Amino acid sequence: MAPLLLSLCVLVLFHAALDAAALLSLPSASHFSPALSWSTLPRASSSYVVNSYPFLPYGPSSIFAPILSSSAFTSSDKGFSFGLLSVFDHPSAVAASTPARVFLAVCLGTVQKDGNGQGFVVPVWVANQNVPLIVPTEGRAGLTVNSQKDLVLTDGDGSVMWAVRGSVASMELYESGNLVIYNSENDTLWQSFDDPGDVLLQGQALPMGKELVSSNSMYAAEMRAGGFLLYMQSSSSVPLAYFLIALNKTVEDAFSGWLSQGSLPLSRDLSVNFTAALESPVVPSPSACKPETHKHPPYAILYAENFTLLYGSGCPSDINVSWPVPSYFQNHILDSLYNSDLVRLDRDGIMRGYTYLHRQGQHFFSSDRANFSLCFAPNACGPHGLCSPYAAGQEHRCKCPSAEDNPALSEMFEPINSHDPSLGCHRTVPLQCKAGLNQSLVKMEGATFISFRAIFEASSSHNMVPLEDCMQLCASNCSCSGIYYHKSSSFCLPFSEKMAIANVSLLSLFTQEYATYLKVQFTSFGSHVASEDKAGSLGGSSKRRIVPALIAAAGVLFLGCIITLFVFYRRKQQQDNTEFFIDEKDPELAAIVPMLPTRFSYRELRHATNSFSKVVGKGGFGSVFEGVLPDSRRVAVKRLEMIVPQLKPFLTEVATIGSISHFNIVRLHGFCSERSHRLLV
Repeated sequence: MAPLLLSLCVLVLFHAALDAAALLSLPSASHFSPALSWSTLPRASSSYVVNSYPFLPYGPSSIFAPILSSSAFTSSDKGFSFGLLSVFDHPSAVAASTPARVFLAVCLGTVQKDGNGQGFVVPVWVANQNVPLIVPTEGRAGLTVNSQKDLVLTDGDGSVMWAVRGSVASMELYESGNLVIYNSENDTLWQSFDDPGDVLLQGQALPMGKELVSSNSMYAAEMRAGGFLLYMQSSSSVPLAYFLIALNKTVEDAFSGWLSQGSLPLSRDLSVNFTAALESPVVPSPSACKPETHKHPPYAILYAENFTLLYGSGCPSDINVSWPVPSYFQNHILDSLYNSDLVRLDRDGIMRGYTYLHRQGQHFFSSDRANFSLCFAPNACGPHGLCSPYAAGQEHRCKCPSAEDNPALSEMFEPINSHDPSLGCHRTVPLQCKAGLNQSLVKMEGATFISFRAIFEASSSHNMVPLEDCMQLCASNCSCSGIYYHKSSSFCLPFSEKMAIANVSLLSLFTQEYATYLKVQFTSFGSHVASEDKAGSLGGSSKRRIVPALIAAAGVLFLGCIITLFVFYRRKQQQDNTEFFIDEKDPELAAIVPMLPTRFSYRELRHATNSFSKVVGKGGFGSVFEGVLPDSRRVAVKRLEMIVPQLKPFLTEVATIGSISHFNIVRLHGFCSERSHRLLV
């Protein structure tokens, strides 16, 4: 009952109109059927909603059959309805088709029509997300109250896909979107707010132990004792975590600082263990909160403009923790800014806020973060895909490991789908145990995966070995297909093709601390020898190694000379520019400095924009503010809101953009790069 009471408390607190609800009695033998054919649908009927929202990836066209609707759904521009959503595969031939899939859902939308005569519904809770009804030509698929007074969702063959047991008597749908099922004693048997799917609505609490799960079941977002954790679901014993919000502000600041550095630094002696911190309850000071607050654990909630972790109404607001990016859950529609109606954990692992509006005869369902898809989800580019978090003109770039990363990787991987690089890559030549003489471990400098730290925190004491030993461990194991390695900590993480960590995206970082070694299979000895100056050989006689060894030695000597000259040149430039980035240690940054436009301090731009008070635009990269410089020039200041604003690629891009002069391109006057702040002027 604790989650139920908590949800009700939250709803009472944030929804004064909780008593405004639609009620439906459910006598025995009650039955509700989905729309089974587009051709027999009475277009003028109010019993169905021809949906303008494409419920992808399930199908582009759908018909919604309401069972119970809030008054706002039928009488205003936005409300909730509970019913059966029939999804059709072929919109061009939909008149002759039957639905390919049927879902029982609570939807946000309206019966009000657009210019094409269509209403709008978007599912916010789905009973059978992973097991849609397959409707046969005969049968009685739908929602039924059976002879035992159970409310059951049945397929055409009679299979039960979802059920609420226990003398069901009625259901009620609140204006908040919460669906409640009651028994004959008017006790709550079940409610949708206690059983979230991939969506959290305004005012809906996510209590400790509950989680959101993306519709493809790949990602989860869970409220834990110490905070909110996003991770990729897998067979791994350690959650493949990639983002968190910690209730302990020391931990939260440490995580934000660690992530903002871009290079994801690690050491043998970590000051904060993020994984352990989220398992540890954070109890506010008794002097800060009312005594009754301690009876309820913290919870996550979407309220007004932000997603926040709350202790309860009895605690001051300054001890609560909000999403780290301001205005992340606000959206622009028709030149106005709106709070999100819902937050959804999308199929790519990114949490986004969405707003629905019916205005000027049109349906708008929008998120300012619709194109916001960075590398910091474990499957951002699919298995074996390499993700670059800051690519010119893009928020991220997906590609397969190739000769660009190491000549020995030439034609070793290819896209699963050439039209969509985000789906990942597969090997062109499968690994074979019996062909060990033609295998090598090929190094990818700076490559790792986003959840590396989570595994490091759980097992670093057992996996610290020299690189040579780590490579030999993989070489001697037929099932090993590669290793992840962290240089300064000597952390070795071998993997096989069947392990979860082998089927994640690689993350490209600007650091030499991380490296990934992929075991590759060569089809001929010639290609194997050609690769050995870049790859570690796993077989071959001593005679065959002489020539490659000599070539490698000469190459190393030559490379050493080049590096020595290069470092000398960089250090000289760094000495010439020490006042520019006094807080940066990377000598390579000095080469970019002469090409950069005017640098502003964060304080100067905050003053120029009146503390970023006037928003004039918003996009996937961040918000744009109106500003006035000290010389009276009116400028637009863009504040980048990327999760990891890496310094080196940012400055390189600034230098490139700043050198462009074209009458169709707005001139870049300057920039700001101060701690985690990244702004363009």
